[in-house]
Amino acid sequence: MMMATAITATAASIPSKLLTKNLDIDCQLDFTDLTPGIYQQIKAFAPFGLGNPTPTFAAFAKLVDFRPVGRDHEHLKLTVTDPDDPHFTLDAIAFRRGYLANQLEPGSLIQVAFTLDENTWNNHTKLQLIIKDIKTN
Repeated sequence: MMMATAITATAASIPSKLLTKNLDIDCQLDFTDLTPGIYQQIKAFAPFGLGNPTPTFAAFAKLVDFRPVGRDHEHLKLTVTDPDDPHFTLDAIAFRRGYLANQLEPGSLIQVAFTLDENTWNNHTKLQLIIKDIKTN
């Protein structure tokens, strides 16, 4: 019984901000800033890891299309565009965010937090966003 009391007292003393999930954003960008050149500049800071995390960016986007992917539809594959330039589109993947599918609608404005990566398929390489979080407006 004394251990349970001690655990409860310790838990009550933990500041709530330590129990709140936090996502640090390094920079707000426009999609037009996302070029192969900027990706190469980011890669120059590698290797990334605990002491040198991969930069996380934020941007406003217009959702063109999306679909759940993965064995249990636990991920989302998205196509997004710059809200001011519909000709500038990027592919994105949101791991473990399949549950958001019923909250999204093509054509809607969203805000995304992401890291930048390259995806190669059929010998064709292009930039891809690895989405960490999505905020609908």
